[in-house]
Amino acid sequence: MKIYRTFSSAETQRIGQILAKEVLSTKNRFHAAIVIGLRGALGAGKTTLIQGFFRGAGVKRRATSPTFVLVRRVPIKKKFFRNVFHIDAYRLRRQRDFSALDLEKAMADPKNVILVEWADKAERFLPAETLWITLKHGRTGNERIVQVWR
Repeated sequence: MKIYRTFSSAETQRIGQILAKEVLSTKNRFHAAIVIGLRGALGAGKTTLIQGFFRGAGVKRRATSPTFVLVRRVPIKKKFFRNVFHIDAYRLRRQRDFSALDLEKAMADPKNVILVEWADKAERFLPAETLWITLKHGRTGNERIVQVWR
């Protein structure tokens, strides 16, 4: 487990950039998409970290939480990867809710990276190889504790 402590949104985004560079610089050793599940309370920095991930992946547009559309696909041009899917699982409650997103094909493609906000609500639908990130509020207003593990 890696633990980071950040004290601003910019520092949390930087963790996302570092993560993107690590994930996207090596060939996927799995035979399916890389899935990254983010957990944390409201305002803990999940979307902020994903904004950094997008920047690290070379995406020019700003990542916004797909709260109402649930899934956004963003094409990327990296050596081993072609798409980043950004999912907001906050409103997912049942298997059919997750199945309705029709992500089976995306999850089976090793050229995809799938970022899932509120992943604790969809944990039973995610693969065993999911990379987990938990963001917690720290002692001060802007402090965040970021834990990364598989």
